Amino acid sequence: MKVAGVLICLAVVAAACDDSSNVPVAVLEQTNQPQEELPKVPTTQELISGPRKPVVLGPLPLTMRVPESWEIKMVGGATLLQGHAPSGEVSIQLNSRPSLKEDALDLLIAGAKKEQAEKPESILKVEVRPLGAVRVFERQSLGEPASFTTYTTDGKQMLPHTSTETPFRWTLSVLAPHAGAFQVFELNFISLTKKQFDQDQEFLIGLLDTLTVGGDTSASQPTTLP
Repeated sequence: MKVAGVLICLAVVAAACDDSSNVPVAVLEQTNQPQEELPKVPTTQELISGPRKPVVLGPLPLTMRVPESWEIKMVGGATLLQGHAPSGEVSIQLNSRPSLKEDALDLLIAGAKKEQAEKPESILKVEVRPLGAVRVFERQSLGEPASFTTYTTDGKQMLPHTSTETPFRWTLSVLAPHAGAFQVFELNFISLTKKQFDQDQEFLIGLLDTLTVGGDTSASQPTTLP
């Protein structure tokens, strides 16, 4: 029974590493659709050197410092942190996952590292590092090239751009010790491409470097979207 429980936990968390398996279709559709109202797009200078604000990543007990234009929103029942990077819009889904026992976590990490060794061309990064009293399990991988549509504005209307892109799957799981196990809090980038990652890598890593545990969960309430 213990082995079966471990396998169930591994199946749940392993699925979370693949954004195509755990992101609701409504969320993917919404994040790839043009907005009815044209938002003000921050300049690259504003994004890089403009003021930052602390945002509680509700429902997670985590805080990040982001540009003032970034917001927590509800989309299709999912909680997203959304905002612009220098090359385009970014959406990060925020999830609370089932707790993991230490032996299940060790098996999960060992399996991810084994997969990376076998597929280094597609599994780009598997890393576990400390973050204060917790740990961060980070995974980066590439999907199969596919048709991808984005929307940009010319100041008057939203214009679609369709191209073949390689999905860049990027997940961070914050592992917090609790009651003999680890609570799992997940940040999952949605609809990110390898091209955008290459262009915005320094900016996005700079945001993630401000991630801290804790915060006033009454702040930064989500804005609900259809």
